[in-house]
Amino acid sequence: MQTVADALPHSLFWDTNPQKLDWESHAVFIANRVVERGDYSHFKMLLALYGRERFKHLVLQAPTLSPKTLSFLCAFFQLTPEQFKCYKNTPSAPHYWI
Repeated sequence: MQTVADALPHSLFWDTNPQKLDWESHAVFIANRVVERGDYSHFKMLLALYGRERFKHLVLQAPTLSPKTLSFLCAFFQLTPEQFKCYKNTPSAPHYWI
């Protein structure tokens, strides 16, 4: 099996060392980055690698998702937004600078 650094573009992991990523121990992080910043070919690759059910479970655990990505994943996996961890965890109240 290829390493994460060899299989996916470095631009997805600009803030971390992709050589140190492991497919299993960093699965939620990798899935989150791919659905947020990757293209459909990267999405299909992870779908094939992890399988539909495991990949669904991984994206459900994502700490943050954009509204657009959340809508796509809901449609693709036939889920509701309320099932996602990121939907349940509301951000802190905004702090306004005065």
